[in-house]
Amino acid sequence: MALDSFTSGTALEAISQITNTVSEFVFVSDDVLVKKGLSAGITEEIKRLRDNMQAAEFKAAVSEEEILEKIELGIQEKN
Repeated sequence: MALDSFTSGTALEAISQITNTVSEFVFVSDDVLVKKGLSAGITEEIKRLRDNMQAAEFKAAVSEEEILEKIELGIQEKN
């Protein structure tokens, strides 16, 4: 029960929104880079930003998994 209420909480909703935003940004940035013929400097900045956002998304997913594992362990120890 505690795990169910946590997974529907605002922290996981925020992570989900961030994940969706990063995915949309990656898609749009690839499209812009191909269609607009931007300068090499701007293209590199966009790629660097995209890579940083994807790395942050991965770190958030790992943190989420660690939190859920700790909650599960706590529930199991309590039972």
